[in-house]
Amino acid sequence: MKLPERVSVRQRLLLWVMLPVTALAFLWGASTYYAVIYVANMVYDRSLDDMVRSLASQLDTGAGQVSINLPRTAQKIIEYDEIDRVYFSVTDAQGRRLAGNRALPPVPAKAGEMRFQDDRLDGQPVRMAGMSFPQPLAGKNVMVHIAVAETTLKRQMLANAVYAFMMAPLALLVLSVAVLLWLGIGHSLIPLRKISEALASRSHLDLSPLEAENIPVEVRDEIRAINSLMARLKQALDIRQRFIADAAHQLRTPVTVIKAQAELAQRARSEQDWQASVTGLVGGASRLERLVNQLLNLSRTEPGPDRQMEVQPVDLGALMEEVLATLAPATLRKSQQLRVEIPSGPVPVQGNSFFLGEMLANLIDNAIRYTPEGGRIVTSLFIEQDRAVIRIQDNGPGLTDAEKARAFERFYRSPLAGSEGSGLGLAIVREIVLQHAGDILLETPPRGTGLIVTVRLPLPASIQHR
Repeated sequence: MKLPERVSVRQRLLLWVMLPVTALAFLWGASTYYAVIYVANMVYDRSLDDMVRSLASQLDTGAGQVSINLPRTAQKIIEYDEIDRVYFSVTDAQGRRLAGNRALPPVPAKAGEMRFQDDRLDGQPVRMAGMSFPQPLAGKNVMVHIAVAETTLKRQMLANAVYAFMMAPLALLVLSVAVLLWLGIGHSLIPLRKISEALASRSHLDLSPLEAENIPVEVRDEIRAINSLMARLKQALDIRQRFIADAAHQLRTPVTVIKAQAELAQRARSEQDWQASVTGLVGGASRLERLVNQLLNLSRTEPGPDRQMEVQPVDLGALMEEVLATLAPATLRKSQQLRVEIPSGPVPVQGNSFFLGEMLANLIDNAIRYTPEGGRIVTSLFIEQDRAVIRIQDNGPGLTDAEKARAFERFYRSPLAGSEGSGLGLAIVREIVLQHAGDILLETPPRGTGLIVTVRLPLPASIQHR
């Protein structure tokens, strides 16, 4: 049963409890009514039984025929009743009426067996009793049928009185249950109302947990869930505040450099000084552009309810070749050896080509930045069980165990990074890998220095079972 949206919890609980209680009370009342009618019939059927047997005692066969000795006074006594009307009939085996004040429907009964039945006379309900009596006549038994009928007013009055006497306490009990339930539910909801009032009066900045004392057991899990949500919101807001503060700090450095170079350009006294200042301006603007792009990419990779990543088949081999072609000039400028190991066939994954390209670009760009001139970089792609594996190894300074633990934090930069980088590259990579249901691992080569970055992405089911 669907309830209106504006029905309160108290009303819903009361309705769901009182519906079965009322239904049971109704069934109890119906069964009680029929039981009372049965008892009333038992009480008044005895008087009908007595009437039938009294009439039978007046039967006579002395004159060679069956007759009944019923004076007028006796008949009036039988018919007299202050409330109901009484009818009787005495008939022989051929259906001839020997006595009675009207013809009555036959009451089928065996000899010597009293039978009762309900019927209608003159449009009124009546209760009838009948019995057949064998009478000796001319050497054989002749059956005489005696029937008595009575309207049911007394029975109905008795049944109604007894029924009202029995049902009044039940009705009072149902009403009391409804009132007590209404009050009890209202009292039980007081802690929830207090929580609602506390939430309504809170500042939007107050994310402290709700008090769980004196809370019904049934809603403690909900309170814990709300507290858990508020804790996560507080953590997310704290992270966002730190992110904004760190971003402002990171943006301030290139902006300061640009401002300083612009001031130097204004005060330049020679073409050479002016060119140096302009070169500094371009460098600062480039660093600022990279930082802004990294911030935008990080924002795009963050999951959200209104931000769904478009997924399609992506060939990692072709994508890696495309990214390497873009970054190859940087390796040439630093005279670095770039070794590429990519399978000849496609390595398809389900993902977003833009984000996967950003992931590869950040990893390879980091390797180029931190590998010294003349150094060596190895980028490889292969399939291992049900995963596509991307591995990028360089012989740069590498990371200590402590630095690896913090490498994926936003704006974290290794002490060896100098002024290069924004500290967002690996944070962006990690978000992209997680959104593609993959994992990423930072390792130190067994021999020498450098860093090995391994990314594992799940293969489509059709590739796994080949």
